[in-house]
Amino acid sequence: MNLHAVERQHDIETSRAEVYAVEIANRVPLPDEQFDRAVMLDVERRPPRTNFTRRRAA
Repeated sequence: MNLHAVERQHDIETSRAEVYAVEIANRVPLPDEQFDRAVMLDVERRPPRTNFTRRRAA
């Protein structure tokens, strides 16, 4: 698995946790399809990752 795939998986897992936390806070469970859409929308809206070490070295 390459670094991009690992970062993408991490973003998805982080988004799943955030969407689930909102679900709990609002006490409104989402159907699976809406939950998955909310996760992918959150992933798509995240700002791109940056590598501060790489930028400093350049």
